[in-house]
Parts: sequence; C-alpha cells; structure tokens
Amino acid sequence: MSATRFLNFLTFRKETRKLRLLTVALSLYIRSLPSPPSSPTEPGGVSRASSWKRNGLGGGRHFYFLAVSVSGCGVMADSSRGPLARAILQQCLHARLQVKPPEPGAEAQWVEIQRGLIIYVCFFKGASEEIIPKMVNTLMNVKLSENEDGKYVSVLDLPGSLLIIPQATLGGKLKGRSMQYHANIEKDIGLELYSQFVLHCERELAANAKCFEAGAVVRHGTYGNRQVLKVDTNGPFTHMIEF
Repeated sequence: MSATRFLNFLTFRKETRKLRLLTVALSLYIRSLPSPPSSPTEPGGVSRASSWKRNGLGGGRHFYFLAVSVSGCGVMADSSRGPLARAILQQCLHARLQVKPPEPGAEAQWVEIQRGLIIYVCFFKGASEEIIPKMVNTLMNVKLSENEDGKYVSVLDLPGSLLIIPQATLGGKLKGRSMQYHANIEKDIGLELYSQFVLHCERELAANAKCFEAGAVVRHGTYGNRQVLKVDTNGPFTHMIEF
C-alpha cells in the first residue's frame, strides 16, 4: 500500500469514528425524551415545534426523532410541512387600491400610499397568531426598498409607507390547466390573522421615529373582496418570502 493510500485510509477511519460517536450521542439524547415537546422552544432558544416527528416502533413504544444537521448539529425545519404563510413584496413610488366599488349614487372608495412597500399576503392551513410577530419583523426589516442613493434599505429606514393586500391566489397550485386552493386557510381564521397582521404592522410603523416624522402610514385592503390596484414603481423589484 502506498503512503498516499495509507493516509487516505487513516483519514477515512477517523471521520467514520467521529460519525459513529455523533450517532450514538444523538441516539442517547433522543431516547431520554419520553414525550413530545409542549413548549415552542427548548432552553437555548432551539425551535422544537416544527422539528419533531412521531414514529411508532415495535413493542408499542413511541420515539421522537429530531432532524439534525450532521455538519453543524443544528435543528433543521421539517421539510415535509409546507409554508404557513406567503408574502409578496413590491417597492412602489405610489400605489392606489380600490376597497369598495362604485355604487349608484356613490363613488368608489380608495386607499393610497406614496413611496414604500406593497405587501400581498396569504395564510395557509395550520397558521396561527404565533406566526404574526415573526412575519412583521421580517417584512419590516428586510432590505428591499431603494433610497435616493441607490442603496437598498428596510421600509423602516427608507422611511416608507405600507399597502397591505390580502391575496388568496398566492396559495394556488396548478393541476392540469386549472388552479386549486385547497391549502388556503379557512376564511374566518384567515380574516382574523389578516387583521392581526395589519394591526402589528401599524404598531411597528408608529413606534419607529423616522416613519413617524416622515408621516408614513399603513393602508390595507378588505379581506375576501375583489380589489383594483394601480401602481407606479421604479422597477419590477418583487420578492416572495415564505414563513
């Protein structure tokens, strides 16, 4: 055996031993947990709610397996579960949304914003109020708004306004030549989550000094109704974020 092949063999043995030790340690840790977690996080801030799966094994016992990244030993999200919410963000210079169509003797009602972000939002089955703070924090702080210097900053640092639009069609899934929306949340629950989302955005914007001084506002559409949108934008700068 050459020296090179011998060194490669030793390296392989060393890495294999490390992997076996890690496997044993994880097995002992998992077996020490007799029941699934009831709290959203473990000590240290590790998410538990979405990383556990229940599997029935022999003898009527049940073990709970934790998805673990071998390279970093970090908890991974359960890939078998789809998103709980989806948002589309689009920067705008001016946007105007019709929230009530014209009627005999009455004109249409509109809401509008100047420079800022348009947020289209959709909730899926399984979503709850727990997801709202994370969504708002992410969407308000992601750097997707272009300022006068050509740099991308958050809508809070722009500072800019928000136009929030409920968009159930974001939950569509193509089947053949038709779209299906079976994953969308029930309408009454979706309305409650949408209302909470708007309320959290209003509070976040009002608490920001730059937005307050600039007169930034939050405007929103009506849930479950068809609406007309008119937008002026400085580029089709649009992104999708899932939660």
